[in-house]
Amino acid sequence: MIVLVFLIAVSVIFIYLKYYSKKDNGTDKYPTLTDNSVLTRPHLRLSPEFLKEKSVADIDSILSNFGIKKEWITTITGAEKTQKPKTDKTKKENIAVWYTKYVSIPRDVNTAEINLDLSNYTRLLGLVPEVSEDIRTTDITFDITDPDDTSSVKDQRPLAKIFINHSDKITRDGGTFVILLNNIGDYKKDEVDDVLNSTSEFSYIFPRNPDDIDAQNKLIQLKKDVVLNVTEGKNDNYDADFRAGMDVKEIKQKVRSLSIDYPAVKMVLLTSTDVPAGQDRTFSDIINELQRYSFRVYTDSAITRLLSKNDEDSKNKIDIIITQMRSRVSAGKKLITILNLSYDEFRSFYNEVLTLKKLGYKFYTLSRLNELEMEKQKREMQKQEQTGKPKETRKEQPPKVKKNQPKKNAKK
Repeated sequence: MIVLVFLIAVSVIFIYLKYYSKKDNGTDKYPTLTDNSVLTRPHLRLSPEFLKEKSVADIDSILSNFGIKKEWITTITGAEKTQKPKTDKTKKENIAVWYTKYVSIPRDVNTAEINLDLSNYTRLLGLVPEVSEDIRTTDITFDITDPDDTSSVKDQRPLAKIFINHSDKITRDGGTFVILLNNIGDYKKDEVDDVLNSTSEFSYIFPRNPDDIDAQNKLIQLKKDVVLNVTEGKNDNYDADFRAGMDVKEIKQKVRSLSIDYPAVKMVLLTSTDVPAGQDRTFSDIINELQRYSFRVYTDSAITRLLSKNDEDSKNKIDIIITQMRSRVSAGKKLITILNLSYDEFRSFYNEVLTLKKLGYKFYTLSRLNELEMEKQKREMQKQEQTGKPKETRKEQPPKVKKNQPKKNAKK
């Protein structure tokens, strides 16, 4: 038994030494691997050729997650030994060993977020990120280095270098979204806390059911952006807040009750359940009375419906929502929509929202959008006032001559 154990131990040591001596000889130090799964196996040493080919494409993919287009990226390989584009006004730099990228980004892109994603990816490759930032412009220079690679040590060049500079000449394609969550009252207490404490980009339809008192208090305490959904229906629709043909006096009483019952709510969404919106006198009377109580009123025409009844029950509901959102909004456009989401659906939806924000889409509450529109209108009015005023032209006046003053050179 002792001899057997000894022989097994010797065999294990022999195999171990043989394996690592082979790696030390350099014959198996950089195995050639082509599948993406190797990035999750850090004990393996990846070949420089693989790292170069994979990273040059993956970095472009990472940049595209921020809405950066291919035409904004110029890549020069180390073999080309070409100087950087003439459009770049910065000092000339040495070309990196593998490649150098020159990336232009719009002003609204945060380079800190790009730096974070590039750094995490570089470390996943087993390489080292080195970043320098211009404090004034927040432009960054991102180097990828490998202390074990002697090819870059010889001339003090990094394996890869990425110049990321802001530009006023380019903009991303993203538009603006306002999301009104309609059923916060259906969530459990811990779910309500999770949603309200983790997000600030959404507005909420204020729950009016007495059983939703906890959600109501939470919305008010956290000063969330809330909207009161008020309905108008036919004369026999007693579930509606207002009915077509309602007496003006009754409308005033109803609006006054709303202002007393919900003093913290300043916005109202007026929807027509079974009456064509805006086609009866009652609708305009309701709006006038709500505005008299300082409510800001939105109507059906301001809301875009994204889902059909079949879509609401679909297993791919979130995918349909995101597809609809992106197809209906282009650069500079806005969309206001109402969503009914379960808690699990909300978590999936919010992950997609974070992706859209990276791409350049903006998410505002209804109040914030209103503020931005008012500021824009104010700037346009000031601009019109400045451009509309005729320029004042001063007429040349003859010099005034004081009375009883002798003229110069009168005496000779």
